[in-house]
Amino acid sequence: MQTRLVVFKLSEQQKQQRIERKRRYNGARLNDAQQEMANYNMYIINLKSSEYCSEQIYHLYRLRWQIELVFKAWKSVLKVDQFNPMGSLQTTCIL
Repeated sequence: MQTRLVVFKLSEQQKQQRIERKRRYNGARLNDAQQEMANYNMYIINLKSSEYCSEQIYHLYRLRWQIELVFKAWKSVLKVDQFNPMGSLQTTCIL
């Protein structure tokens, strides 16, 4: 399977926000290599470059991340991951 690496350089403000967020969660100081890596968003994908440009990849991943956050909220609040297997009609009635 062919893959490609798409890299976006972040603005200085975005980089600082990312470093502060990592510091807050990890409670540790980032070394120089980690701070340098905080400059970039990197995506490894198997979509053809002829079909999707790098800007489209960025927007697709951004949308995907928002969907992941919705599912995370459903699992946390609604305990969706604890439901027994059921049909779509029954699931609709519960939600």
